[in-house]
Amino acid sequence: MTASPGFRWFPALVAALFLGCGGGAERRQDTREAAQPEGWHRAETGANAVPLSRPAGTGSGIASGSSTTGGSTTGDRDAQPTPSIGFATGVPSDSTGVLLPREFDAGGDPSLVHGYLLYLPAGIETRSWPLIVYLHGRSLRGDNLSLLTRYGLPDRLQDDESFPFIVVAPQLPGDQSWTDTGRLTALVRHIARRYPVDTTRIYLIGYSMGAGGVWRTAVAHPELFAAAAPAAAYTPEPSDAIASALTDLPIRVYHGTADEAAPFARAEAMVEALARAGVDVTFSVYEGADHGDLTHIYKDDELYSWLLQHHR
Repeated sequence: MTASPGFRWFPALVAALFLGCGGGAERRQDTREAAQPEGWHRAETGANAVPLSRPAGTGSGIASGSSTTGGSTTGDRDAQPTPSIGFATGVPSDSTGVLLPREFDAGGDPSLVHGYLLYLPAGIETRSWPLIVYLHGRSLRGDNLSLLTRYGLPDRLQDDESFPFIVVAPQLPGDQSWTDTGRLTALVRHIARRYPVDTTRIYLIGYSMGAGGVWRTAVAHPELFAAAAPAAAYTPEPSDAIASALTDLPIRVYHGTADEAAPFARAEAMVEALARAGVDVTFSVYEGADHGDLTHIYKDDELYSWLLQHHR
């Protein structure tokens, strides 16, 4: 994809990042060729394959309200008080370049009304935009949307006023998992109706438990997405049904070789099975990285450049 006229490019390289979940430095990807089956792509980190165009624009901060203390994490980050994001407190309902707290009613049942964060790029009225759906990990469940900013894509969006995507990041209540794919896709369609979404460029990404939701949702509704990227997922067992569902959906799998919560071998087996079935799968391997060590990928432009290479 080429950069659109009048837009500026991201830097090609993000300087060394420190991880918020474990305090380690960024892990370098394993790019050894010897163990790669035919058709198995290993992506290299550090440079953008496709320039990522960014719209010029303004916007500041996060739509914030009163301060409260957030819930605890499970090792993803050190537990710290998290200020609550108030619902559009003092902020126009469709401000751009900030995280906007929203609620979605999936069918009139109060128990189905869940919160989500919405990010709208500057210049949203000028054209259609790609949409990223981001699914968080287990430790960020609850009823405080500010928890979502502790790591992952919402964390990046706190400091990025010109991210060139619409982003929706729903939050699960504390006792749920990413199993209701119907409700999730209803939210995606709601956003696509309300805002100028390029429906050929809807992307699904997630971390840890959220990455498990990426697998589940991508298999259930592959027609909705242009590409998907699970990171540190407890990967399902490979099957013909999964391979068949993902035939036309590019997948990029991120995983650390030292992941004790979500075994690396399961991710490796899935990638090998999908590659044998002819699925467009990329395996991003991080030697020595544990379960919480990959959150830096959301700070790096490379993931988003990879997404933009794909459309339906």
